[in-house]
Amino acid sequence: MTSSVSMGKVEWFNELFYRSFRHNIYNRVRHVHVPSQFMGNMIAERGYTAKIHPISNGIQEAFMEAGERKKAMIRVKKADDAPIKIMMIGRLSQEKRQDVIINAVKYSKYADRIQLVFAGKGPEYEKYVELGKDLKHQPQFIYVGRDELIENLLDTDLYVHASDMESEAISCIEAFSTGLVPVIANSYVSATPQFALDGRSLFIPGDPKDLARAIDYWLDHPGERRVMEEKYRQFGRQYSLATSVEMFEQMLNEEIQENEARISIEPLRPVRRRESLGRRLRRVAALF
Repeated sequence: MTSSVSMGKVEWFNELFYRSFRHNIYNRVRHVHVPSQFMGNMIAERGYTAKIHPISNGIQEAFMEAGERKKAMIRVKKADDAPIKIMMIGRLSQEKRQDVIINAVKYSKYADRIQLVFAGKGPEYEKYVELGKDLKHQPQFIYVGRDELIENLLDTDLYVHASDMESEAISCIEAFSTGLVPVIANSYVSATPQFALDGRSLFIPGDPKDLARAIDYWLDHPGERRVMEEKYRQFGRQYSLATSVEMFEQMLNEEIQENEARISIEPLRPVRRRESLGRRLRRVAALF
């Protein structure tokens, strides 16, 4: 919310939001769902007192089925001059940092072969089009439905997630569930680094040269990339929507049981009717 008005790194402004939500909503309930442990830690550090339940928003089965399809596909070695497709899914906004990916290509040894594809739309579109004009293969910008997105992922060589700020980044899970190795910005205000299975899938946030290093590593070692693609595909299965729904149901049942126990031991209290605004105004007016 604060990043959308260019104040995502203004600490006092962010703290104001946290304090407002904490006072008006979250400390009035006993259980809070967060999409990642990272977000759970963030709100716990800011005095949120409810029990925190880290539960992924979950991905649809179609992405995991696509991963099974990709595993069964016969892989044909690309020609030495064939385009290399690198993709990122996400809104074209400041905090998503697609600009870092565009600039990273300029430092890559594969610059003349890389074709960037950005799935999403947003206010930075024109800026990114201009920034990508120096590339041999200018970035493609698409905004498609689920099935077409999956087909694009299956035709992709490497997935990059450059965002500075994320509460979970469900799009990154969708990508590696189809059998893609992700390269992720190791940002301290993002939950996405939790998905990196090792340091080869991380780069310094906002640093295009370090991102180019990580991209070149995976493109230099296709055999290692194939091994990790299968590991990431298997890793993605734990984030299925069905699993998330089951965990969410357990959280609701826990609250129901606690509430029933509380009611059984608390004495009944008379219901206090809230005075209407009109009645309060008439009462105040009577004082004058």
